[in-house]
Amino acid sequence: MRICSRASGLNSILALTGAAICVAALSGAARAQTSAHAMVVSGQAGHAGGGAFDCATSGPQPDMLARFGTGNGLPTEGYAYCGLAGGIVDNSSATGVSAAHVDLGPSGNPFNKGVHLQTSDATADFGVLKASSSGSYTGEPGGGFEYAQGEDAAVSRDTLPTPTGASSIQFGFTIDGSASVAKTSQVLTLFNYQINSGPIFTIFSANLLGDTASVRGLDGSAFVDLAGFTVAVGSISGSDTVYTFRTEAPSGPTFDLTLGLYAGSYPAPLGGIANADFSETVRLSSIETFDASGNAFDFGSITGASGRIYDATGVHAAPVISVPESSTWAMMLLGFAGLSLVSYRSTRRGAAAAHKEAAHEPPAMLA
Repeated sequence: MRICSRASGLNSILALTGAAICVAALSGAARAQTSAHAMVVSGQAGHAGGGAFDCATSGPQPDMLARFGTGNGLPTEGYAYCGLAGGIVDNSSATGVSAAHVDLGPSGNPFNKGVHLQTSDATADFGVLKASSSGSYTGEPGGGFEYAQGEDAAVSRDTLPTPTGASSIQFGFTIDGSASVAKTSQVLTLFNYQINSGPIFTIFSANLLGDTASVRGLDGSAFVDLAGFTVAVGSISGSDTVYTFRTEAPSGPTFDLTLGLYAGSYPAPLGGIANADFSETVRLSSIETFDASGNAFDFGSITGASGRIYDATGVHAAPVISVPESSTWAMMLLGFAGLSLVSYRSTRRGAAAAHKEAAHEPPAMLA
């Protein structure tokens, strides 16, 4: 049974690890585009001259994080007003790779008798996503709202031709990565997909919360513990492949495939460490198509609006057609000119010889 529910935050997602998490689809027509989001927040929210909870309210989640149904949000009043360090970077591209990076610098952010160090990175290419977030926090618990976190997300959206003859379709993704925590810190990594404007299905989750660890992925129709990952107290690492639901092929001539990868790290006070490293890539690695009788068939290859090539083994860069340099073009033109001259001279010689032979030929005898 496919479970589809709205996750309202980190704890909700942790509780729903074993089910397909379906969040509201983003509005607007999908186009070939990559997006990368990186966010670091550090400090104890407050305002000079105000009380400890003067900046306790949080605004809406950034748009990039909304598709994952998680993210702690920021004080409505903003970074500067609330005395917080860090920042948000959002980049996008309609033709290639998007990247985003945020960190607190080499000295970190000192607050609560300690230091918070944090870095977040995200890179999105069509069908290939990377995300990593790491942090440590040596401060002491304080009043008000404390922020010691890094979050990042990578999203790719491409428009593909519907494979001819496909009645149903299934995608496979190879996921490589690792995560670790110390103390009561938390790490959360999610991967999801969406076809057209349909529901967004989370099909991979890697969760670390103190001593509790799990890595689960969708294998066609059921969630399973991924055997390719090693799970220990406070750490996970490995590589495995997850598969989407085998769904009815889109009815139109084209369809939009959107992929999203999220990594968040939340180091706890008093020596907490949280690292999520999925920078070895999450990659579209297989496409299976089936006819109306359920038989698998090879659809060949198709080209997305991005220019990327998609076939049974996943996504590939379009082959590069080399263009000769100017000097090469000049040599080629000289060569063509030389060949033309030789041909012209040969033709002239042949015509002259024929004319000479005809001039010495004896007249025909009359009958």
